Amino acid sequence: MTDYQQIISNLEAKISDFIQSRNLFFSTDKILLGISGGSDSVALFYFLKRNNYNFGIAHCNFQLRRNDSEKDEEFVEELAQKFNVPFHIKKIETKKIQETTKGSIQMIARDLRYEYFQNLAKEHNYQYIAFGSNLNDQLETVILNLSKGTGLKGLHGIDAKRENIVRPLLETTKTEIKEYLVALGTTHREDLSNQENKYQRNLIRNKIIPELENINPSLLPTFKSTLNNLNQDLKAAEFAVNEALKVCSSSIDTKEVLLNINKLKSFDFYQKIIWSVAEKFGFSSAQLNDILNIIESQSGKLTNSNNAVCLKNRDELIFSFTPNKSQEITLIPNLPFSNGIFSIEEIESDQNSFPTSNHEEIIDAENLSFPLKLRVWNEGDKIIPLGMIGSKKVSDILIDTKTSMLQKQNQYVLENGNGKLIWVVGKKISDEFKVTKLTQAQVKLSFNLLP
Repeated sequence: MTDYQQIISNLEAKISDFIQSRNLFFSTDKILLGISGGSDSVALFYFLKRNNYNFGIAHCNFQLRRNDSEKDEEFVEELAQKFNVPFHIKKIETKKIQETTKGSIQMIARDLRYEYFQNLAKEHNYQYIAFGSNLNDQLETVILNLSKGTGLKGLHGIDAKRENIVRPLLETTKTEIKEYLVALGTTHREDLSNQENKYQRNLIRNKIIPELENINPSLLPTFKSTLNNLNQDLKAAEFAVNEALKVCSSSIDTKEVLLNINKLKSFDFYQKIIWSVAEKFGFSSAQLNDILNIIESQSGKLTNSNNAVCLKNRDELIFSFTPNKSQEITLIPNLPFSNGIFSIEEIESDQNSFPTSNHEEIIDAENLSFPLKLRVWNEGDKIIPLGMIGSKKVSDILIDTKTSMLQKQNQYVLENGNGKLIWVVGKKISDEFKVTKLTQAQVKLSFNLLP
């Protein structure tokens, strides 16, 4: 075996071992390779081809480097045609998009690329999307995260597998990749913009890492060992947080989490416990301080993410998704009716029926006019509570029943066809719909809480 053959064999064995040890994918899976034309993605192309994987390739031409962008596209297309590999190419007018979104052009390009690849994966049944990120990229990412402030997850760097995204070269160095391509006798495209230090990652790659290698010539092997240690630390920390959650929470489900504040504070790492929950409800790391401030505030204080709320209610911290405004109103056209949340049914007029819970009521059907409307309450809503003559604001009823701020956001009312309120669900029924000795037709109202 020649030196070149040995290089090829050693690296392919190393990549195969990494794929197997991290359970990235199987030989029977269909893979979409994101390819730029650079050395990393081209090396991964040859690895997949030489080892008989079922794969196609996808390339985004962001049209940011003029003629070089066109040459990258031509290179990728010729590579696919030469080896008879399915390919997908898309031109994107990135600068025009930036003019309307006003974001970082690197982040815009990244988001557009991921969106395009995910759409291709769904359309063509690719189980995984592969990228050529390598150990050098991993080091750059950790240094970048460290410079901006991070925790164990940031120091852990790039995941080898996240959902359907896989990175088989993540423990392979840039030097190993280039030696592999030389041994294969193949070419790749060089992105000259990588030499420009105006970008943060390039500055780290071209200036900072060479200085670190002067301190430690074995920087990458040492870094790889450190990453393995950090990965173990991260798993241990996640286990501790999950165990602490079991102690602190009185309710954990996909829609609501209740945390006892006193029990939370008994853990030195309670901020990590809170963040593990807040992240799942769409809060950003920048909002963590707002949540911590709520803990020290009076009951009723809250903060919102795009689709959820964090509320202090007495000695509890409550995370809950807010209702979808487009689904607040349910029209009830006639009797009987049931949509899984609300039901209304006729019962025998001579039957002695009584509500079995706050979420069930028996009313006189005579004054019902359809369609009824089930909706979230509004400021200004009024009802004539059972046993009273005059009306009362729903807001006052919610105060009287000590309804929390969070519960108020999810409080439903049932509105008659003439606009009058029949029921503040779970709280008060209208006196106008009470059952009397003269009642000839009764109906049962039921409101079933969503799981």
